[in-house]
Amino acid sequence: MSVTPLEGVLEADYGEWTGGKLGELAKTDLWKVVQRTPSRARFPGGESMAAMQSRMVAALDDVVARHPGELVVVVSHADPIKAAIAHYTGVHLDLFQRIVVAPASVTAFAFSEHGLALLKCNDTGVLEELAPPPASGQQDAAADQPGGASESPTTDAAPQEEAPIHA
Repeated sequence: MSVTPLEGVLEADYGEWTGGKLGELAKTDLWKVVQRTPSRARFPGGESMAAMQSRMVAALDDVVARHPGELVVVVSHADPIKAAIAHYTGVHLDLFQRIVVAPASVTAFAFSEHGLALLKCNDTGVLEELAPPPASGQQDAAADQPGGASESPTTDAAPQEEAPIHA
């Protein structure tokens, strides 16, 4: 397994808002736009929410294309993950604030030639069902163990976005 930085899934570029206090930012007119119509929001000196969503989706689409049939884990932040969930589930970006992505939660998609399925969203529980099935020789050995083998669903590709803990 290798870890590769993926710039397209970085946090939104909040520009001049970076490092700002939420209590102060929430008093601005732009905050209202970000909350109500994020597709129209552009951060001063930063990027627009629509550009962030496009960047995130392009990066994920590229990962899926480069790793057909593989299980892939992608780590990002809440807003880009929410924007990807909105895109892939057909929800307009203006409604993405209705999606909750907690720190260290998992969102999982299954991409296939027939489309996409959202397997998990904001999950902080058990993830065994996302594991690929064991290789054929390992499966026979697992069946001999107490409790036997458990079946896992297979997917053509399942990038998972996992939000790190925010400081």
